[in-house]
Amino acid sequence: MIKKRTFLAMALLVGLASCDDILVVPDISEQSVIILAPMDGSALTANSVNFNWETVDEATGYRIQIASPNFPPLPLVFD
Repeated sequence: MIKKRTFLAMALLVGLASCDDILVVPDISEQSVIILAPMDGSALTANSVNFNWETVDEATGYRIQIASPNFPPLPLVFD
């Protein structure tokens, strides 16, 4: 019985110690995305727009929000 408890305690300690590497997530909330295109004030003449930006280290995805000019308090156009 003592061997079984010792084994379970050791397994628990090893399991908890090994999870630290998996659960560490870098905080990138203070980093800014630098928009490359379209530039602010650009006049768009096509029906489609390509958005380009510099990557943020450790980012796993990006979210674009598009709103009409003078958007407060108007609703969001696209998210």
